[in-house]
Amino acid sequence: MPHPLPGCTLVKSMTARPVNVYLDSSDFSHLSDPRAPAILQQTRDRLLELAQHPRVKFVFSGAHLSEMAPLEARYADAAARRTDLLVSLCKRRCLISFDRLMSAEIQTLINRSSEPVDAISGDGNWFPDIGQIVTPAQAIDAVKALDDKANELGLSRKERRALQSRTTRRGKFRSAALDALGNGNMDEILKVYPMRREDAEVIMQYVVGKVSARRADQAFLESLRDPRWMMRWFREHHDRLGVVGDWVRGPARKLTTQMVSVAGAAARALQHERVTGKNPLGDQLTTLGWQRSQDELLLTVINRVALAVSTGASKFTDAGTVDNYCPGIAMCIRVTHSSLRNSIGNTAREPKPNDFVDAIHSMYAPYVDVFRGDRYMSPIVSLHASKYGTKVVAKLEEAPAAIESALA
Repeated sequence: MPHPLPGCTLVKSMTARPVNVYLDSSDFSHLSDPRAPAILQQTRDRLLELAQHPRVKFVFSGAHLSEMAPLEARYADAAARRTDLLVSLCKRRCLISFDRLMSAEIQTLINRSSEPVDAISGDGNWFPDIGQIVTPAQAIDAVKALDDKANELGLSRKERRALQSRTTRRGKFRSAALDALGNGNMDEILKVYPMRREDAEVIMQYVVGKVSARRADQAFLESLRDPRWMMRWFREHHDRLGVVGDWVRGPARKLTTQMVSVAGAAARALQHERVTGKNPLGDQLTTLGWQRSQDELLLTVINRVALAVSTGASKFTDAGTVDNYCPGIAMCIRVTHSSLRNSIGNTAREPKPNDFVDAIHSMYAPYVDVFRGDRYMSPIVSLHASKYGTKVVAKLEEAPAAIESALA
């Protein structure tokens, strides 16, 4: 891991440690395009060669899968090519989801733990906290409990439906789907949950009591760990992802909303400047003023999140400490704030929706050695990632050389 232990100065180990590589979502599209120019074909071939090196570890994230998923059937072939390349490079190595990373970093800060967060999974655990979704086994248990209650009360079929509707509205399950789960209708289960048929068979066995709930949940997770299957399911259910879609995409959407809120103050300042010719941010636009404003924002966010995690958490007042213990959260806030500076002044650049997505991806920069960003965001990410020993690459064609340099 490239970033230092909390509170310590970064010192690279001379032992043969892994070189973790995080590509941009668009890289998988460009490199897998059969019409890619020769330079990108050469880049792809070299990256695939480097992936065979015992120390090079390409990693993906849930953000990659979400962004790579096709929104229409006509894009299915391109999505399949992207996913094949992702699997060829990364196998099942991935970074944990945003929500799990943020929670782990906050706990590390609160406890002043000397151990950095273990952000990389070797077994495809890219998805959010499983406790945030009703698993197939839990849904089946709910159906059985409802049936037992209905039998106890002597309810008619219509009354049973009404009970199901009242009980499951928050879980976003349709009554038909609940019936399917309870009756062991595999086709309906596969519409609700992204499960390979062999894993769904385990759920069928749970329905009739042949396997435990733990075994059923393991089967569900095993399907999630297969990027090719997830992409196929996203493709076939893009218009009705339901509770699983909300679960998978929820953390990124929530974080993006928070980043947009952070951007609001700067946008209002920009509008005020355009109307009056004066900027209400005053000395915050100086280098020192902007840095102070960024530190204050970081501390505000961290203290708010820490209180949500632990009501007894102390108030944090040193931004440098947050940088050490919460590198991912700090990167996201600092990258967003730095990017917004480009939206203020006579040569202002209009913020783009993708800026916030890129800022979220930057949370992973401290946990890898080579990080790919686009030409606009790379200098900003590099400014804040350098303290963690991460090399940020602005041009895709330069990625192989950056990896080779990290191996040296």
